[in-house]
Amino acid sequence: MKNKMKAIVIILSVILITSYIGYVNLYKYVKKVQLPSFISNEEVSREEGLLLSFINNELMDDEGGIYTNYSNNKTDGDLTKGHDILSESQGMILNYYLYNNNKVEYENIFKYIKDNMMLKDGLISWRIEENQPSNVSATIDDLRIARSFILAGEDFDNFKYRYYGLKVAKGIKKNLVTDDRLVDFNDGYGKSNITTLCYLDLYAMDVLSLFDEEWSNIYNKSLEVINNGFISSELPLYRKFYDGDKESYDNEEKVDTLLSVLVILNKAEVNEDVSESVHWLKNRLREYGYISTTYDIKTMEESKVESTSIYANLVLIAKVINDKELYDLAVNKMKNFQVLNIDSDIYGAFGYEAANEVYSYDNLNALLAFRRGFKN
Repeated sequence: MKNKMKAIVIILSVILITSYIGYVNLYKYVKKVQLPSFISNEEVSREEGLLLSFINNELMDDEGGIYTNYSNNKTDGDLTKGHDILSESQGMILNYYLYNNNKVEYENIFKYIKDNMMLKDGLISWRIEENQPSNVSATIDDLRIARSFILAGEDFDNFKYRYYGLKVAKGIKKNLVTDDRLVDFNDGYGKSNITTLCYLDLYAMDVLSLFDEEWSNIYNKSLEVINNGFISSELPLYRKFYDGDKESYDNEEKVDTLLSVLVILNKAEVNEDVSESVHWLKNRLREYGYISTTYDIKTMEESKVESTSIYANLVLIAKVINDKELYDLAVNKMKNFQVLNIDSDIYGAFGYEAANEVYSYDNLNALLAFRRGFKN
């Protein structure tokens, strides 16, 4: 009798433990969370409509993949060109359709990613070259896509998107984290030990921490890495990367402005103080009329080369922090790069008309800048 009772207790214990583990694992998929909506009800401007039309008709294949370039030049190693497709582009157009409340087109891009780019480890292939997905992922794009899926799960009331968002997040945590520090990629043979600061999407981590507390530690480590990469009050931008092997930041002489602007946007989205950097950027726009792609950290010598994406991301920062002055300065600069010659092959795009040079990254950044709403 004793043995029988003991067996029953063991069986019941196993059932209870199994049930508890099942509950814990399933709870995150049904847990109620409060997330702000990213849907924008602003009217589609003429410029936004022309740009979207160009992207849909000239930069997108029949399945929803965004070409990296308008011209179909052959990719050269890690430098993606032509009609190869990047997870970067797919994540950005995904966000556009979320902001635009377009459930049909969002679903089409979701299917493209799920069917063509999802890897066995839960990560997203960073590139499709000649219809073949790479086995390597890029952390910045994986976070963007995971974040978008989870936000869409709420805004579109669709459980499926949350499921896949958490699946990607699980892959990131398993394959792209070292001692709570996110690294740039996993190539299938091992993890990078480099952390590029603009890859650290703090808002994505904050959202993921609602479902998995371990993401709070990753968030805190990411914020530490970012803040310790601040250059100076004279040049309030950020270092490019942190090297985990050397336990130090890059020593590049020139700062890449776009990468720093992305860091500032990431901080702004989680209400971190970015006032010093924003003040400096606005002053440059007021006094010089432009922002350069690079600045020398010691001498402040600048490239005097401009970028659509820098201005587009300044527009996004302005919308996040509700800075109308920055918005006006940046959006007017950004619009100067749009081709509005109706006879041009790249009419509506942001690019170099004389050579028909059009890059998906610039155009998708501009599209998001047009569409994202000001913070309520």
